[in-house]
Amino acid sequence: MIYLSQLTPNLNSHKAQRDLGDLYELHRTLQTQGFGTDRETSQMLYRIENTHAGTRVLVQSAQAPDWTALQANQYLQLPPQTKTVVATLAAGTSLRFRLIANPTKKKMRTDAEGKQQHSNRVPLVHEAAQQEWLQRKAMQNGFALRSCQLSQSQVAYGKRRKGKHAIKIYSVQFDGVLTITDADKFQQAWQQGIGPAKAFGCGLLSIGRA
Repeated sequence: MIYLSQLTPNLNSHKAQRDLGDLYELHRTLQTQGFGTDRETSQMLYRIENTHAGTRVLVQSAQAPDWTALQANQYLQLPPQTKTVVATLAAGTSLRFRLIANPTKKKMRTDAEGKQQHSNRVPLVHEAAQQEWLQRKAMQNGFALRSCQLSQSQVAYGKRRKGKHAIKIYSVQFDGVLTITDADKFQQAWQQGIGPAKAFGCGLLSIGRA
């Protein structure tokens, strides 16, 4: 069972404004205020959605959230909405999906002597490369793409530790239809997210009936 919450930040709240401008702080607020510090139990994923109705934050978790503290601190403009989802994820099932992801590739680094150093991730900024990235993730995570559109490419910022330079996160929104090919792999991808930068609002795979 999965829990889905919809939160509407209060834009008059200084803390909410700060978090929306620093996605790592937003992740920390949602985790600690909604679930405590046990990330493995909560398996929390989130993303920001900007619509004609305003800004909202979608939160998915394996643990039931408690948003009482955020309400008490006037962090939220509206009462939170939380529901449970139990989906039939059998092979052959087709689903609509939405995913805001951080498509990247690892770039190997070498020192002056040619020895391999730690690799770092570089963003994929061209649409063809982003589509190929999602195709690879689909094969790894038990589904096949039937249709897919890209939109809302954007850059977000966050800091992992106080005093550190801001981290740039390049994200893109994928919308389309998929078909499950391996139910177990897909269940894991749905619960744990797809791709890197999950602490920065990426990776949440939303699904619905096709």
